[in-house]
Amino acid sequence: MRTTPIVRTVRRLPLFPKMRRRASDYNPAMAASTPPAGLCGDCAYARVVTSGRGSAFLLCGRAATDRRYRKYPPLPMLRCDGYEQRDDADEPPQ
Repeated sequence: MRTTPIVRTVRRLPLFPKMRRRASDYNPAMAASTPPAGLCGDCAYARVVTSGRGSAFLLCGRAATDRRYRKYPPLPMLRCDGYEQRDDADEPPQ
């Protein structure tokens, strides 16, 4: 009995994948009305960290003292036990 080897083709990924656009890229009014990060958008412990390439991430200040919280939580956060609303909630996190 002769068996034939199984040949699998591997799909090659493009070197530069197409950039996905968000709905807010097409509609600036939508960007202004949409909360940027759920609860983290107006949390007292959230801080914006900007990389050298210009990407912005929200850093959770609670993660420094409590291991239950992620340093960079997935967004949008819809539920968080450590959430406290910032006094100046109209302004974005610093």
